[in-house]
Amino acid sequence: MHLISKAACSVGHVLALCLCGAVALASAAAAADKPHPNIVVLVADDWGFSDVGAYGSEIATPNIDELARHGVRFSNFHVAASCAPTRSMLLTGVDNHLNGVGNLRETMPQGHLGKPGYLGSLDTNVVTVATLLQDSGYRTYIAGKWNVGSESYNLPNRRGFDRSIIQGDTGSDNWVPGQRYLPHGAKVNWFEDGKEPVMPAEFYSSQYFVDKYQGRYDAGWAVLRNARRYEARRMEVYAAMADAMDYHLGRLVAHLKAIGEYDNTVFVFLSDNGPEGADYADARLWLMTQYTQDIEKLGAKGAFSIMGPSWASASAAPLNMYKFYAGEGGIRVPLIIAGVPGMAQNQIQRSLAHVTDIVPTLLDLAQVAHPGTHYNGRRIEALTGRSLLPVLTGQAERVHDDAEKIGYELAGNQALFKGDLKLVKDSPPLGDGLWHLYDLRTDPGETQDLQASMPEVFKAMQADYEAYARSHRVLPMPPGYNPVRQVLINSFVNYWIPTYRDTVLASLAGLLALGVAIVVLRRRRRD
Repeated sequence: MHLISKAACSVGHVLALCLCGAVALASAAAAADKPHPNIVVLVADDWGFSDVGAYGSEIATPNIDELARHGVRFSNFHVAASCAPTRSMLLTGVDNHLNGVGNLRETMPQGHLGKPGYLGSLDTNVVTVATLLQDSGYRTYIAGKWNVGSESYNLPNRRGFDRSIIQGDTGSDNWVPGQRYLPHGAKVNWFEDGKEPVMPAEFYSSQYFVDKYQGRYDAGWAVLRNARRYEARRMEVYAAMADAMDYHLGRLVAHLKAIGEYDNTVFVFLSDNGPEGADYADARLWLMTQYTQDIEKLGAKGAFSIMGPSWASASAAPLNMYKFYAGEGGIRVPLIIAGVPGMAQNQIQRSLAHVTDIVPTLLDLAQVAHPGTHYNGRRIEALTGRSLLPVLTGQAERVHDDAEKIGYELAGNQALFKGDLKLVKDSPPLGDGLWHLYDLRTDPGETQDLQASMPEVFKAMQADYEAYARSHRVLPMPPGYNPVRQVLINSFVNYWIPTYRDTVLASLAGLLALGVAIVVLRRRRRD
């Protein structure tokens, strides 16, 4: 995604360019004495735990790495395993089952949509961090992927952003603004300040970056398969897109330095979930009608490329599984925070952190109080997360103690965190549908199941998860549920049938009439 948003503010023009992600910037209105910091939040889409140079990647991310050198890298930070639920928690600080986005709308079973917690959009019972910062005098801006509701009351201009240009949902092309790579709607919904914008015909080119990485992955994801050039090309495209996001972040940083605002800016960088491991095989026929997958054209206009399960596993290394799953590879992602006054530089924070912790952290930095359970005369959900400021400034070793329980569920994959322990159950094909217990401090790769050696803890944590599921109204998944397949089912039910029903019925009626006429004519001739 390549977006430009310009707005007059204390930091001058804001340039926001991201890879299928979002940049949200809040600038303090009172810039003269700078009592509050500017805040820049950068969200990468589907980046794995080790896809950033500062986390061990071979991909060149020098600008993100520079933030890491001047800030804190979190090595135990967790999000949801798909984009919309993570973004809903990032905006509100409230568990996604309580804020309305219990599942990604596109992967939600038909029987869940509309049930409490499963609106597929932000509910009216939550207030965003942008709204609270705006109320306190911040000017707020967002550019990129929104994906938490395209209803008029849910667009950024009604959720606390002064200016915005966003892609409302998911599944859009990187080159052509109106083109989809997933067939669940007639068009890509773009909004500028709540209205439909006029988009350019082409708005992104990654050819230079793809050429830059050509040859880097020739060894393939397994030594015995190093001749599989197509697999290498898929990873080259992925790496090039990551490089592109980092490059344009560098332009924003350079601009802030040029106007003297860099030292008064807090940066937050994270990925919204683990790497995409699905290859959308069930949608291959659709993709073949829309895109080429020729190796020489991957990364260019008109081509579709996805890294696939093997490269996704590499991106999540050393963690287990990838996007959609509750294994660490699906929900543990990079988080870098830089620019916080009084923080030590180039540090690694190993304690447990969660995406719901970001909102209270930003509010603490801006010296803005959360309203609790009531806002403007209506009841809202209280914050789920805790401020990370104590660990950022060295006042505490962790903000979630050993007694605190953090529940998680998405698309039937479940987990519960308690101190260093994690209870987890993942569905097939990667999971076995059974509960497992791991110590993430010593075993982040989830290789040693502790249920036999800690039977009482194992049983107690299962009870804790059930309590979480009841209190958060978690719905069971239907038999045979698969999130990727559900995308196609929802596309067919929600878009294809309503859009083409009358045309198909009219065509069938015409064919029936033609058939009747042929039968009548034949009988007349026979008579």
